[in-house]
Amino acid sequence: MADFELSDGTRALIREIAAEASKTAVQESFRRLGLDDENAGKDVEELRDLLVNWRAAKTNLIHRLVNWFFTVALAIAAAWVAVWQTGR
Repeated sequence: MADFELSDGTRALIREIAAEASKTAVQESFRRLGLDDENAGKDVEELRDLLVNWRAAKTNLIHRLVNWFFTVALAIAAAWVAVWQTGR
């Protein structure tokens, strides 16, 4: 690969082209996601709330399942002890 140096004007032009390309790419991404209107901020906020609520529901479900499992296990153990005591 050949070594070469860019002039300050060329560097500035490359930076300007890269910045414009980045801006255009972001705008197109937002457009494809439907986030290019005045309601975009509210939409993102609603999505965040939905995600927070989903995580809370998932955590709640896991806690309830663990609680149910141990309750059933204790009930089975208590029934087993009761049957064992009456069989003596």
